[in-house]
Amino acid sequence: MRQVGHRGMLIIMVLVWMASGTCLHAEGEAGVQVASGGVGLEVMDRELVGAGEAFTAKVGQLYCLTRITGAETPTTVSHVWIYNDEERARVVLPVRSKSWRTYSSKRIQPLEVGRWRVEVRDAQERVLESFAFDIVSED
Repeated sequence: MRQVGHRGMLIIMVLVWMASGTCLHAEGEAGVQVASGGVGLEVMDRELVGAGEAFTAKVGQLYCLTRITGAETPTTVSHVWIYNDEERARVVLPVRSKSWRTYSSKRIQPLEVGRWRVEVRDAQERVLESFAFDIVSED
């Protein structure tokens, strides 16, 4: 059996590290972040209109717009719409450049009064950002 010197051992360690899935692609994923975003009444010209933290129960539909930065290769993010800690919708959205705006929408039923949030998750399900808002009755 042949002995491996320090340099050979270093090469073997790098190869094992790359084979473990912790290579440059994973580093690129870790760089993905939410530069800006929020929840509002509509999206026009890639901008959020009527952003807020409280909406009436008759709002009908809301939008979540995010600007994602740091993607070195095409990837995805998910907008996970959560009502009272229960997932109500999940929208997987492509991210195709280092600075990418994307949005999703969710119909809000008049009886869904309470605390909501939209979690923005990367392709590995890590929560990058969370936007909380309330649906309030008109009483």
